[in-house]
Amino acid sequence: MRRAAAGEVFRADLTSLASDGRAFTVDATFCPARDCNGRIVQIIASAVDITERKRMEDELLVHSRVLVSMAEGVNFVGMDGRVRFTSPAFDAMFGYAAGELVGQHVSVLNDATAEENAAIIDGILEHMARGALWQGEFKNRKKDGTVFYSHARITTVEGTTERLYVTVQEDITERRAARLALERSERRLAEAHRLAHIGAWERDLRTGTGWWSEELYRIFEAPRDEPRVFDTFLSRVHPEDRAVVEAAVPTAMIAGWWEGDFRILRPNGEVRHLHSVAEVTFEGARPVVIAGTHQDVTPQREAEELIRRTSTLLSSVVDSSTDWIFVKDAAYRFLLTNRAMASGFAVEPKDMLGRLDVEFVGPIADRGDDEWRLESLHASDDRVLAGETVHLPAVPVTLATGQQRVFDTVKLPLRDQLGRIYGVLGYCRDVTDARRAAKEQARSLEEKETLLREIHHRVKNNLQILSSLLHFQAKKARTADQLAVFSEARSRILAMILVHEKLYQSQELSRVAFGDYVRSLTQVLAASFVGGVKVRVSVDTDDLRLPLEVALPTGMILCELLTNVFKYAYPDATMGAARVVARREGDTVRLRVEDDGVGLPVDLDPSTVTSFGFHLVQNLVEQLDGRLSFGPGAIGRGAHVEVTFPLRTPTLWPDR
Repeated sequence: MRRAAAGEVFRADLTSLASDGRAFTVDATFCPARDCNGRIVQIIASAVDITERKRMEDELLVHSRVLVSMAEGVNFVGMDGRVRFTSPAFDAMFGYAAGELVGQHVSVLNDATAEENAAIIDGILEHMARGALWQGEFKNRKKDGTVFYSHARITTVEGTTERLYVTVQEDITERRAARLALERSERRLAEAHRLAHIGAWERDLRTGTGWWSEELYRIFEAPRDEPRVFDTFLSRVHPEDRAVVEAAVPTAMIAGWWEGDFRILRPNGEVRHLHSVAEVTFEGARPVVIAGTHQDVTPQREAEELIRRTSTLLSSVVDSSTDWIFVKDAAYRFLLTNRAMASGFAVEPKDMLGRLDVEFVGPIADRGDDEWRLESLHASDDRVLAGETVHLPAVPVTLATGQQRVFDTVKLPLRDQLGRIYGVLGYCRDVTDARRAAKEQARSLEEKETLLREIHHRVKNNLQILSSLLHFQAKKARTADQLAVFSEARSRILAMILVHEKLYQSQELSRVAFGDYVRSLTQVLAASFVGGVKVRVSVDTDDLRLPLEVALPTGMILCELLTNVFKYAYPDATMGAARVVARREGDTVRLRVEDDGVGLPVDLDPSTVTSFGFHLVQNLVEQLDGRLSFGPGAIGRGAHVEVTFPLRTPTLWPDR
């Protein structure tokens, strides 16, 4: 009032008491009133009850202080998606300065593309259009680019000028990481249980209720709504094993644990083998919880049974063998011997187990000759233990009867699952009789080869006698034609003599080295034509080896062809060149004789040729199932004659 009287318009909130004693607040204004001379003549006062507004302002102030001090971040977003307000905690959470986010679009806060942000906002708006509070997780990005996760709750409020979205966010990055790690751990544990076929279970002894893991339901093939009580479980146990399972419960209650195997029956009648472990939790002396695991070990049990049957079968097979079979460890002790080996030393197989080999076999002395030059038993075992496979073709062993036998022995390294060598597997075959028979056969074969070699030698000598007779008879020839007949006959005999001579000289009596034979025949024939033209003959052959029945006609064909070259190819020359080529082409032999002489007559008709030599060649080619062809030489002059015939037996193939 004094300030109004002094001429000031004064306004203030005043607290007053109502007639009922209730305090209330008014917004009071005091204004001075002046006369025409400007003097204050009165004071006009007005008051408005603002008790409710004051209360609301006080509450708003409190709420503002709470909002500013909240650990959770709070922001207001307008309907246009732009930020209207952020709390200090919100700014700190996203790494912005106070007020820096105001006016920016809310999408800058999300670690998402524009398309993903649009989808996120559409989903939130659609949810809130139904009048519901939205809550969920955001993947956010701080100002410096760091990504973090928050849990958000979004609702709407009516502002003074517009409707606002209020978001309260809590940083859950660490909590989320811990939750995800726990979920991964649980998934890995569940996957490990699935892979190992291990199901977990728990039963509260106080309430009789129980819990089964997912894998346990799969093992039992039980419905999820089946009561998880002991009687239900017991009904699935194989009838023959129920007594074992029932007895396990009191045992576990006393000892605190139980471990054992039993079988269950699935709904389809299938039998499964389980290995079970149980542990009891006590409160004082009172058992309150029993928990454990059931592991489906059916494959292992089936594998064990298969191994047992296989072992029995292998033992039967090993014992039924007449050959000696043994296994030794790295210390040369027998781990296994079959019945045949044990009987050789007049003991049972079990009597040899764990004992050193030298107690039965003893070291093998080096006798010094090639047949018996062998290492000691342990030296060969050491080579095997180093990873080598050892073959001892002739091991002498003295049996319990005093009889000495010879064994062809193979030793191989035995390895464990890690590839480490732990022993020696031996396989011994008695070859005493076979070696004796082989020696007899070799001696008999040697005698036969000597006899056959002598036959070839005698045939060659007889043919040489015939050649000599023809030589002497030729001296009585009166004409050149008569002399030529004797000369050609001697050449043909010469081809046969050379075949038998090569076989006599060869280590192999069944086949002729054709290349060597051709060179020898060519040299002898060239030397026999001492007068007239001098023909230089080159030989080019594969390493063919032909049997006698093929080499003889082939040699006679070659003899006739070369004779024609020497006699007719160079009537007016003193020197010429001829070539003999023998090739194997697949299953065919190709023999070719060519020269650079005068060549064959242009009008030559094979059907009109009457010479003995030509007909002899034709007959020999037919004998070989071959084909004869001829024509001009490869260089445009001279002639060539070619004979091809099949390789009819494997013995005709060249050595490889």
